[in-house]
Amino acid sequence: MKASNDKQGMEARLNQIIQQHSVLQDYVQTQKPNDLWLYDVAAKTEFLSHSFWTLLGYYAHDEDVRKRSPYLFSHYEDTLQSLLAKAKSEPGVFHSEMLLYQNRHGALLPLKCVVFGVSETGTETDYIFGAHLKIDIGVSEETARETSAQDGNTSKGLDLPAANELNQVLRAMNKCFPGAEVFLISPDWEIEFSNTAQSKTFEQQFSRLQNDALVTVQLNFIKAFEGGQAEFELVSGSIHESFHIFPLFASEGYVKSALCIIENVTEQKKHIEALKESEAHLKVATQLAKIGYWELDIASGVFTFNEQFINILGVSPDYFGGLKVPAERYAEEFLLDEDKPMIQEETRMAIETDDPGYSRYVEHRFRHKSGEIRYLAARFFVVRDNDGKVIKTVGANQDITERKQAEQSLKRLIDKTSDQNARLRDFSFIISHNIRSSVANLISLSDLLTEQPDNSQFVRMISDTANNLDQTIKNVNELLNFENDVGGQSRHICYLREVIDRAVNLNKNLIEEKGIDIQIYISANTQVMAFPAYIESVFYNLISNAIKYGVNENSRKIILGQEACEQGVHIYVQDFGDGLDLEKQGEKLFQLGVRMHSGNSGQGLGLFMTKHQIEAMDGKIWVESELNKGTRFNVIFTS
Repeated sequence: MKASNDKQGMEARLNQIIQQHSVLQDYVQTQKPNDLWLYDVAAKTEFLSHSFWTLLGYYAHDEDVRKRSPYLFSHYEDTLQSLLAKAKSEPGVFHSEMLLYQNRHGALLPLKCVVFGVSETGTETDYIFGAHLKIDIGVSEETARETSAQDGNTSKGLDLPAANELNQVLRAMNKCFPGAEVFLISPDWEIEFSNTAQSKTFEQQFSRLQNDALVTVQLNFIKAFEGGQAEFELVSGSIHESFHIFPLFASEGYVKSALCIIENVTEQKKHIEALKESEAHLKVATQLAKIGYWELDIASGVFTFNEQFINILGVSPDYFGGLKVPAERYAEEFLLDEDKPMIQEETRMAIETDDPGYSRYVEHRFRHKSGEIRYLAARFFVVRDNDGKVIKTVGANQDITERKQAEQSLKRLIDKTSDQNARLRDFSFIISHNIRSSVANLISLSDLLTEQPDNSQFVRMISDTANNLDQTIKNVNELLNFENDVGGQSRHICYLREVIDRAVNLNKNLIEEKGIDIQIYISANTQVMAFPAYIESVFYNLISNAIKYGVNENSRKIILGQEACEQGVHIYVQDFGDGLDLEKQGEKLFQLGVRMHSGNSGQGLGLFMTKHQIEAMDGKIWVESELNKGTRFNVIFTS
């Protein structure tokens, strides 16, 4: 610890902390401590009010002394260190110890030191509020004059007051530690005073203790008789007791008595344990819910995160060198460029708002340390100073990636279902029309056949109609199977040259019959991740279409080629036949039930199925065509 160079700033911060915490206001008003002090944990600097040094007999002209640490004036530095450690580890809880300070004249002054950890972030202690309460030992005016006259005396002993003043000393101790046992015991183990019983010996005073506990107390009294201080706790059943044993020195320098203060801290322990349990539950809950807390200091532009928020980012506090992170670094490493303007605008509105209850909820993406893009939900509010100026924003962020992914999956499912329903509705109209037409033909032909049983022409017509009806039913099954199977298939590596060669071979008879020249410019190593059944169907349909509609008397050539593409693998199927008028037919090309060529006996299902099979594999298809110059189907597989 070291004295702060910014005394005015630290004093103002002390007053501000007292105003912000009602429990500290109540303490100062009710207990009326003799002095107040503040310790900045991060800067490791402290401020002590002028009255502390007055208690020790130092004044304004002793500035060189007041720059020294109060540690140098305390006989129990370890106790003071322990007290500060408690305040750091348990913010929001009062802790106290009795300490002995050496005054300007060399005598020891007993003071009750009270500390209270103040957390600005809700997680760690940032400041320690402190106070000293003077224990009035009731030294006579004559003794005080003698002590005052010994300026420069180096005696380290606390002169015990006269016998008639002993009761005043112990009553002061009892007042300082209300409800505690206070007594004096001599080195020959006699009780000189007790405020709770008329015990005369050590054994009588501690008859309630078991052997092991009794030995512990004896050893610590021996330590006090040798000039040391003892602090420890004992547990007897459900009772927790805190022991403070101090040596009292005679003017000659030897220990004349030991002062013992025993406090029942059972309720305090229960409160601390309950607080720890509550904090543990809160920590588990925030971890399970992936919630982290933060605050942004507007003036410095520095974030203070709790450890849970840093864990959400995929790093540890060591990555930042602590819990404080410049806003610029956080934004640069973890925010997406597309989301930064929105976050900057939210910060600007928070700073400029006049709304005293201003709070906001926003969602944005962030870049996890693993590189994964995840989602955060942030709810925050503003903190103002006494002049109403916004000095910080405080909030809680929750990782909602799983929720957002579920929402996106649900949206895709809804879109897919809506699309399927629309296609099935359209297809049902087409199929119902085809079925009705086929059934009507069968009925009419059946009637005619009854009238002219030997007419073979009617028999052939019935056969053709029955085949059409059978094909319609097959088309229904094919479409329904396609809609149901998309989510149940798994992708595999497919070599496109092998797939295309098989599709060409399936059309071999028709190719030879029409004398078609098929040229393939696709590498044998070209591969994609796809559904094997779908990709076989895609190229069979595209090649079959080119053979059926892309060949005429002027051209019998079909080319299958490959082009460079950043998006994935680009394959095309090109013919040089009659072509299409895309301005008139382009929008209908991939629609269900549409026939693009006159005299086509098909039912308008091939290109519709081809398009949706490609899209089910995250690919895309489009057509380029010009009348009398041919048609080119382009397919890109992105996986």
